Amino acid sequence: MKLLIVATLLTVVQASGPTPKKTADTTTVKQPSPASQQPPITNTVQPNSTGAARADDQPQSIKVREVPPVTVASPKRDWVDWGYWFFSLLLAIAGIFQILLLRKTLKITAKQTTITENQKALMEQAGHQTERIIDQMKETTVRELRAYIGVSKVYLSLEVPTLPRGIIEVENFGRTPAYKVRQWIRIEINPYPPTSVFPEPTHGPASMSVIPPGVKNTSHVPLSKPLPTGVSVGTPALTVYVFGEVTYEDAFRQERKTSYRFIYGGPEGGKSFRNANGVLLGAMNPDTGGNDAN
Repeated sequence: MKLLIVATLLTVVQASGPTPKKTADTTTVKQPSPASQQPPITNTVQPNSTGAARADDQPQSIKVREVPPVTVASPKRDWVDWGYWFFSLLLAIAGIFQILLLRKTLKITAKQTTITENQKALMEQAGHQTERIIDQMKETTVRELRAYIGVSKVYLSLEVPTLPRGIIEVENFGRTPAYKVRQWIRIEINPYPPTSVFPEPTHGPASMSVIPPGVKNTSHVPLSKPLPTGVSVGTPALTVYVFGEVTYEDAFRQERKTSYRFIYGGPEGGKSFRNANGVLLGAMNPDTGGNDAN
């Protein structure tokens, strides 16, 4: 803006140009008459031979009462001079108008810049909101379509009282298959609450499989050693623990894991029933710990 103002002022100064030529000085000065330039005449009468002077022979002085007027003619300006000054005035007015217009333009530009910055901020905010919405939609899609492996049924078979056998049924509750399904399961007898940590199996890697949606997979695990004759399980001191873990990949190549632990006994004791085939089964309940899924 400063550069534009300086350029406008230089334009006005250059437009004013050199001092216009004055017309020939027509001033006429009237020369004083020779009489006015001559000193006053003093008549001196020489005394006569008798030594007496006459009264009319006394010296007299001549005084000039008025100075002849001097007139100075004013210079005359032709139409070129007036046009030049008028054009210079127009340039000055145009320069002032340009300065005002430039200031107004700068104000409008600053306002537009502010509006643009606000719009940019709103667009960035809208972009962040859109990203969050897209992320939420992705999460929702994954939750709705991914595979969910969970325990659908768990029993303790008491068909052989000295050799209880755990029966675990897992199912894919999701809408897409579960890939690379690996699982392990163990059964132990321990007091309630347990006095030792339940270890994971030390054998080699488990087999892999695919569980489609709605398909169930049943596993059986018996005690490693038979119980002594006459020993009953399902008490706080002899609580049967059936626990294990299932790992798999969903359709979005995310690794998932489901851990479970069920008990027969504990503080509520063991409850048994017979199924439609007359087999004696023990009802198992989830433990307070060891159950997790992602």
